[in-house]
Amino acid sequence: MKELKIISLTLIAGFLMLSSTEIFPQSENKDIEWVSLEEAVSMAEENSKKIMLFMEADWCSLCKKMKAEIFPLSEIQQKIDSSFYAVRIDIESNDDVNYKSQKWTKKELSQEFGLYATPTFIFLESDQSIIGNKAGYMDQDEFIKLLSYISDEKYLEGDFENFQNN
Repeated sequence: MKELKIISLTLIAGFLMLSSTEIFPQSENKDIEWVSLEEAVSMAEENSKKIMLFMEADWCSLCKKMKAEIFPLSEIQQKIDSSFYAVRIDIESNDDVNYKSQKWTKKELSQEFGLYATPTFIFLESDQSIIGNKAGYMDQDEFIKLLSYISDEKYLEGDFENFQNN
C-alpha cells in the first residue's frame, strides 16, 4: 500500500510539472541577434539602421554582468533588435574583421577606436562613421536611455548627460 502511494504521488507530481508548463509557460531565453561587423555594415547600408558594437573581453566581469543581467531583459532586446545591428567584439581576439575597407584584427580595431575600458559600447551610423561611445556597466534604465538617445538621434541635439537628466 505504501508503494502504491509513492507511485501515485510521483505520477501526480510529474503530471503537475508537465501541466504547469502549459499553464505557466516559461519565458523564452532569447538572446540579442548578434551579427558580425561585416554583416552589420552590409545590412546597415541597405536599411539605414545604426550599428552597436559591444566591446568586451573574456576576463571582464562587468561584461559578463551585462550579458547575464541586462541583455536578457525583453525591453533591452526589443530596443536593440528594432534599432540596431548588434556586434560583439572581443578586444583581445586576433580574428580578422573588415572595417572601412581595411582588414584588422579585432584587437587592432579596438586600439584604433581608442578603447580604454570594458565593456564599451560604440555606436556607428549606417555609413560606419562613429556616433559616439560609452564605457562601463549600465543598469537597465541607463542603458535604455542610451539606446533611445542614439536611436532617436538625440545626440544631434546635445550630450547624453543632458538628455539623461531631462
